[in-house]
Amino acid sequence: MSNKEKMAASIERYQQLNNNDLCPAHFRYFYKCCPEAEALFPDDNGLTHQQMQKEVINVILDAAAEKLDFIDGHLGSEMSKHEAYDVEPQMFEIMLKSLFDVIKKGLGEEWTDELDLLWNDALKDTLKIIEQYH
Repeated sequence: MSNKEKMAASIERYQQLNNNDLCPAHFRYFYKCCPEAEALFPDDNGLTHQQMQKEVINVILDAAAEKLDFIDGHLGSEMSKHEAYDVEPQMFEIMLKSLFDVIKKGLGEEWTDELDLLWNDALKDTLKIIEQYH
């Protein structure tokens, strides 16, 4: 199983253990860590949350698959688009870190050293790319 597949499996397992609660749990924690971000999201019954979380998961899984050139272009484009909404670069970082924290906590004892290493490596690679756009 590839690193990307292992990380995707950890997300699936989180959903199984937590009644498919990843998106609401992720955004509750994101807003706790970055309260100023909540006002930037439209009130659309969570549709924007779902779409954004899908994008965040794809980025972190692509990092696990070492598709860093693709991520660089994609994040650069997304960060540029989000400037119009007053989204600050550190909000992208908080969004990624909050996903990691929620999944880790939600897996509890099923979180392994291997998953910790995989997620941390993908997160570090992604954050390095974000940092160049500050």
